[in-house]
Amino acid sequence: MVDRVTFLQGELKINYGLVMGQLLPDTPEEVAQLGDRPYFATARLVEMRPPPTFDGSEFDILSTSPLIKQFNAAVSATNPIDKFLGLFKILEDLYGPSSKKITLAEALKASNDLLQISQKNFHKTENGIDRPMTQDDFNELIDNLVKTRHECAHLRSSKNFGITHGHPRTSSEVEPLNVLLRDLAHEAIRLRDK
Repeated sequence: MVDRVTFLQGELKINYGLVMGQLLPDTPEEVAQLGDRPYFATARLVEMRPPPTFDGSEFDILSTSPLIKQFNAAVSATNPIDKFLGLFKILEDLYGPSSKKITLAEALKASNDLLQISQKNFHKTENGIDRPMTQDDFNELIDNLVKTRHECAHLRSSKNFGITHGHPRTSSEVEPLNVLLRDLAHEAIRLRDK
């Protein structure tokens, strides 16, 4: 149930910080300035959005799909590469090739479910104007996801191949794809879970 709630409705986190200390004067002037107040405390609070209202109707059909646990683990990953690979595994499991004659990219591009999810949730912006995602846009997205997955999963630093943890490409190439991949994986699981 915990995995299901996290998957469907999100996780609440509280961030806080408290600093307490004592000022130690170096001169008689500082002693006079502090007087009887040498101690201080600073609290830093960040306003978080309110937790979502729990909706028990989501439990009408309780799924035990391991993909929900995979999704929650991937989204909770602190490293962008681990998050990307974890989310990509979901697409690979649901829509990956059924034979060795078909490449991963071909199998993903052939999925009508993935195409419909992409067209429903994403758009393309050109010259400041949004337009619906086309089949060509979808194919380009899949090629980019598969290429990035290959570079994240098959690191060969001796051959200067792959994306390593902490490399600038992680923030410029992997993190933006994580947003798209999260939505694709989430909707794909929901579609299969109905």
